[in-house]
Amino acid sequence: MSAPGRRIPIATLLAFGFGGLMLLAVGSVLLMSVQGARENNRSLLRDRVEGRTLMAIERVRAQLDPVQAQVEYLARLFEERQADIGDEDQLTRLLFGAVSATPQVFGMAVVRMDLSALRIERDSGAIVRASWSDRPDIVELMANLSAKSVTRWYGPVWSSAVGHTLLSMVVPLTVSGRLIGMLMPEITIADVSRYLAALRRETGQLVFMLLDEEQVIAHPGLADALPAIGPLRLLPTVDDVSDPVLARAFRAPRRPMSAVGDLPLSHGHIIDMPDDFYIVIYRREALYGQQPWIVGTYAPGTEVGAEVRRVYAIATIGGVMLVLAVGLTMWIGRRISRPIGRLAQAARQVEGLDFQAVDRLAPSRVREIDEAARAFNAMAAGLAWFETYLPRALVRQLLRRGDHQAVASEEREITVMFTDIVDSSIFASRLSRLALAEFLNCHFTLVGGSVDKSGGTIDKYTGDGVMAFWGAPIDQPNHARRACRAARRIAARIATDNDARRRVGLPIVRVRVGIHTGLALVGNIGAHRLAGHTETMALYRLVF
Repeated sequence: MSAPGRRIPIATLLAFGFGGLMLLAVGSVLLMSVQGARENNRSLLRDRVEGRTLMAIERVRAQLDPVQAQVEYLARLFEERQADIGDEDQLTRLLFGAVSATPQVFGMAVVRMDLSALRIERDSGAIVRASWSDRPDIVELMANLSAKSVTRWYGPVWSSAVGHTLLSMVVPLTVSGRLIGMLMPEITIADVSRYLAALRRETGQLVFMLLDEEQVIAHPGLADALPAIGPLRLLPTVDDVSDPVLARAFRAPRRPMSAVGDLPLSHGHIIDMPDDFYIVIYRREALYGQQPWIVGTYAPGTEVGAEVRRVYAIATIGGVMLVLAVGLTMWIGRRISRPIGRLAQAARQVEGLDFQAVDRLAPSRVREIDEAARAFNAMAAGLAWFETYLPRALVRQLLRRGDHQAVASEEREITVMFTDIVDSSIFASRLSRLALAEFLNCHFTLVGGSVDKSGGTIDKYTGDGVMAFWGAPIDQPNHARRACRAARRIAARIATDNDARRRVGLPIVRVRVGIHTGLALVGNIGAHRLAGHTETMALYRLVF
């Protein structure tokens, strides 16, 4: 054991060890904060850019889905015979009512099976009746239509009647499962662009719609004027729109969005422009036609660039501090945790009243830990002797109860067992004092083990006998049964022991066992001993 002068006070260890650790902890906490800020920043940016595309899709659907809902409602009127395709006046009123409810529609046309058409325009109020049998596109659409057809978008087409490129949709009209014609709403790309322009004024978000990476379906910049388009050039290109960012959006070079990370639902990349870099985010979806559209938006990099640079600058400093803090924490933690761990393990053994298995704690260079080890070793040695004079089961039960009422006197029904050795005086006279003590120790171990096995408590040893009880201090409803089981176990073990004694020529041992169940006053009974201000109670007693 080392000299006391060489002990290191825990105060010194805490001051120089954990004091320095606390200084470094600022850096480590800062690093964790930076990491959290970085992840939060990435998550927020990801949600922001993802939300932009989702909002763009929702805005487009909010513009075009009502059109599909309106024309499908008209189709149900014909199927339910609430509308007659041959009644021109009724048909005209229905079409004007439909376009009034859907201002995003330029006009609407009904084509009968004989290719005669009734077409109306919303703004001008024009009503056009014509035969479209000379239009190959209409002839083909009607030929491909059947009573089982569903509403179908066909993508951008040129309409000579309107003089614009339309987003075409065809809805079959049926009566009792029989095809009677088709309904065709007219949505111009100029109207969709005007909607996107109004959306930009309201929300500040620019949304574009592309057929592919070059052809533009709608863009706020096309709201006022369209470039030259026609049957051979249905859509303007990204170069025709006054938007230099869109013109470069899908052309090399591109950079990945490392600051944002992968987008679960959308696509995105970064393009560099002379004034700034831009984050382009978009989704490819087959929204209104067989070919997937590109619906997207973009945002300037200045919105996120400064935050990202700040996070990386702080992370560099925090990383170094975190490494130093972790190293120092590990060194100090090992120095302190080892003896404390051994102390905790020994304490668990004491808690289980297994005093024989408690290892002696080694001395420590930390003064307080060394003093705790010395005190614990002395306590364990004292408890080991104390165990000899107190019933272990009683102590365990009292410890489990844990309250001061555990030893309060009370009247209770219990079962008591008495054992003694038949002709013990004659038996004892044949043995020496040492042999008699050895025999009694073995005998009491056999009897006491049976009592302990059944949950009983040994009250006292009476020369050659044992007094034990069940039902106190912990209530045991089956205390009589437990006592009987203990008696049978004692008998079985005595018989086994006698067989061994016969084999070596020793006389057998006969034991009497008495069991009684009745009321008894149980608890702590006897005089209190006072030592200063500490009251020490007597042992657990029974009074009949």
